[in-house]
Amino acid sequence: MIENNLQSDKKKPASLGFALERLGQQIWAAGIEDGSLRLGVNPKPDNQYMQVESYWVIPSAKNPKFLVPDASSKLAAGALTSYRGLRNGTANAARFILGLVAKSGLPLSRDRLVVQLRTGTANCSPLSILKQKMDFEQLHAATGVRLGLNAKPTLHLFDETGNPVGFAKMSWNNASTTLVENETRVLGELDGGSAALRVPRVLDHGVIQGRSYLVTQPLPAGVRGLSQDDPAPTPVELQAIAPLSGESTLLEMKFFLGLQTKLDDLIVLDSGCGLCDPVQELSRRLTQHDRKLPVATRWHGDLVPWNCARDRDGTLWCWDLETSDDGPAAGMDILHWHFNVRRRGKSQGAVADFEGAVQDSRLHHRALGLDDIAVSLVAAVYALKLVERAWTLASNSSGWDRSWISAEELSLLLGAARTQLDSPIGRR
Repeated sequence: MIENNLQSDKKKPASLGFALERLGQQIWAAGIEDGSLRLGVNPKPDNQYMQVESYWVIPSAKNPKFLVPDASSKLAAGALTSYRGLRNGTANAARFILGLVAKSGLPLSRDRLVVQLRTGTANCSPLSILKQKMDFEQLHAATGVRLGLNAKPTLHLFDETGNPVGFAKMSWNNASTTLVENETRVLGELDGGSAALRVPRVLDHGVIQGRSYLVTQPLPAGVRGLSQDDPAPTPVELQAIAPLSGESTLLEMKFFLGLQTKLDDLIVLDSGCGLCDPVQELSRRLTQHDRKLPVATRWHGDLVPWNCARDRDGTLWCWDLETSDDGPAAGMDILHWHFNVRRRGKSQGAVADFEGAVQDSRLHHRALGLDDIAVSLVAAVYALKLVERAWTLASNSSGWDRSWISAEELSLLLGAARTQLDSPIGRR
């Protein structure tokens, strides 16, 4: 049961609003469904329920962006001001002011989201279960309220003093389950990374109430997040997370064959987005090549500045490996980095951003031993992967309205990849 006790119609409790309703289903669904838990905004006391979690809703329940635990002023201040190096100046200034407010004991918002437990029932809140599994006396969480197609609950975990103790991802549907379980696998293989590039270690993982979860260690204190103006990771750093494992033609490469299967499935389910023909044409051209390409053990899958930071010693840390995959053509991570930097910056359109990313990646591709023809093949495979990823999200959400890139742009990008196969950029 989800209710808002501020509403006057007590016979028919009003909705919390789409964002908080969705967050409730993502995190507390099991307890809500069996009646042991309910959520409310500023609920009145009720003898049949006891409060087990409470969060300040920043800035308001009508426009929720962030939930801050309100168990103590010290905890709230710590949750707001930790990892300042990962945020830009504007966000840090806002959080610094809110942190001062928290330390003073004043309310951070007019609204509090409260998780209530029915009297006489066991607490099945995921946070309570994590606390027991990880053997914490107290465990608290702050979380953003995300509405994107790929959104999933991400909990910043803190002890009672506001010190970070971990970072948790929770699955809530089939798509997010696949991503959480994949990241758990990859992080386990990397086991913290190497001297050249570090990743958070896995602290705990498993299944809670039928939903997969992953808890990783907190990042080091003092890390500084990267921006689109920072240099890309070096070839040595990239090969630390994606070392070479051999050579293969595309038709022998499991990654490429798996990508082809996913695209074939999307074509069967085509909703008229206009991608079928350009996907099939580019795939046909790629399968005609018998060039052997360097194969990487894996690729990060979403290596972008906002998923990276450097610690006080300058060592690169990266996270969010949920879309990592094994055995791709080497050189895709750096293309993904530069393409997304261009998209976030002064984008000139998908085609120009794609061609610019190929040019920006030349140093790294040369370090991998790729000549112009090999680069054009890797770039085409990357273009198909971009299409498959965006098309899958759009298909799962019944449309392209909220996609980060349109089907029309992807069709143009596929055309640019075909042009590169015919006339590699380095040979024009």
